[in-house]
Amino acid sequence: DMLSGDTPLAATILSFCNSVEITACAAMVYRFIGAKPDLSRPRQLAIYAGAVVLASAAAASVAATWLAHGHHPFLRSLVEWTLADTLGLMVVVPALMALDRPGLQFFLTPDKRLRNLGMVAVLVTMIALVGLQPHHQFTYLIFAALMVIAYKGETTGAAVGLLATGGAFMTLTALGVGPGAAKGHGDPMQEAILVQLFMLAGAVIAFPIAGAMTRRRELQAALAVTARDFQMLAENSTDVIVRIDTDLTVVYVSP
Repeated sequence: DMLSGDTPLAATILSFCNSVEITACAAMVYRFIGAKPDLSRPRQLAIYAGAVVLASAAAASVAATWLAHGHHPFLRSLVEWTLADTLGLMVVVPALMALDRPGLQFFLTPDKRLRNLGMVAVLVTMIALVGLQPHHQFTYLIFAALMVIAYKGETTGAAVGLLATGGAFMTLTALGVGPGAAKGHGDPMQEAILVQLFMLAGAVIAFPIAGAMTRRRELQAALAVTARDFQMLAENSTDVIVRIDTDLTVVYVSP
């Protein structure tokens, strides 16, 4: 806030509003979902979305009231702050929650580390290309890169890709070379909202792919364990186990 020109007092108050917002959202999630929410479940996702909107609107009301003393339109500030904070909590927080230790260990396993980090580097390069060449329509390449990262890196890959996308866009905007700067948008709030809307679109594309790949891997692992258990049971059973297909052909006889 101070970097954007706010006074120390205003920056402190606005930061306090954000802190209260995050705390209130976390308290509602803990109260109605629990300590380990699973946002892939529709009911828990709906509860989380409701908590985000309520907490964002409450914090935005306080912030807009304070900004109104500085001759900022109350309604505009309320809408912009609510939208920006809601988008941020709906996109960034689930991505951060996906960065758990097992996921990071899978993403950075020795046989996948170079490939996955290379894909993230390609994604950041594409974002830089979009920022430096805004008159060319390269934006679709970012979504393609996010889809590939989600397919290969699963949920953690999608989260890392989205966070890298947001960080790269915000860096470009701060340097004055982002798409918003190229179009002459001077309002940092509007530029932040555009970035968060872009990240939301990326999340809608990437997370379903990542979730499907994660469930597929977990199902394959569970089937492998089940097959191994049955194989061990058959090989160590004192009874003779015979498997016959529909043509009465013997396909398996236990040792």
